[in-house]
Amino acid sequence: PTEMKFLKRILNVSRRKKNRNYTIKSKVDVKVTTEFTQKQQGQMFRPYNKIRAHFF
Repeated sequence: PTEMKFLKRILNVSRRKKNRNYTIKSKVDVKVTTEFTQKQQGQMFRPYNKIRAHFF
């Protein structure tokens, strides 16, 4: 649920930007947002993965 909220927020922001100055293809938009969220999740879970690797 929180991830969906996060995605929606990003999409809303990009939509606003799009409306204000230029139009992007939605495919590109989605691609960028998914890449961005994957990066964010990677950063969030990296310490956790290190800890898990250490213990198991």
